[in-house]
Amino acid sequence: MKKLLLVILCVTILISTTGASRMAAPRDDITILVTSSADSGAGTLREALENVETGCVIRFSKDVFPRHDPATITLFSPLPDLNANNITIDASTSGVILNGSNLQDGDSGLKIHSSHTLIMGMQIIGFPDFGILIEAGASNNTIGGAGKGEGNVIGWNNRNGITIWGDGTDNNRIIGNHIGIDSGGRTHLSNQENGIYISDQADGTVIGGVFQEEG
Repeated sequence: MKKLLLVILCVTILISTTGASRMAAPRDDITILVTSSADSGAGTLREALENVETGCVIRFSKDVFPRHDPATITLFSPLPDLNANNITIDASTSGVILNGSNLQDGDSGLKIHSSHTLIMGMQIIGFPDFGILIEAGASNNTIGGAGKGEGNVIGWNNRNGITIWGDGTDNNRIIGNHIGIDSGGRTHLSNQENGIYISDQADGTVIGGVFQEEG
């Protein structure tokens, strides 16, 4: 009996310690499907972000956002900030262009104030400020991925493609993205200031990896 208890205890410790350093698994039972390319209203990305909960996965309808013929979401006001943890925005099997060219000075694209957020497969272009902003202590977030279609295309933004700044905004990862260039590597989509900007206060950011697909 004592040996059985010891085995159970060891397994419990192993699960706890190995899982602690990884991103919590998304809750597939809370999936929001974006079915409209409009700026606002039913089925839009804006509505999804307004109703998102911790652990939620946001995906895009392949009928509305076909991978080989991307649909554009043109914004006329900033999207809600991402404040809930463990959120996944997954456009890796769809074609989604997020266009911020009609916004006002100082407006950014996706603003992450949470932890363990994952952004994959988006094209984020034309924002007056930053394409993606990670700040306010947001940590352990991942922009992109090494799998097919998981990298984001981030370009034509008036300041930086990705900005990470602020105390406690630590241990974020940028992987497999095309920043300042299209996914085919042929067309320049230059961001006006920097592709990636990381402030001195933001520690532990990892860009790319050891494999080619990690960028």
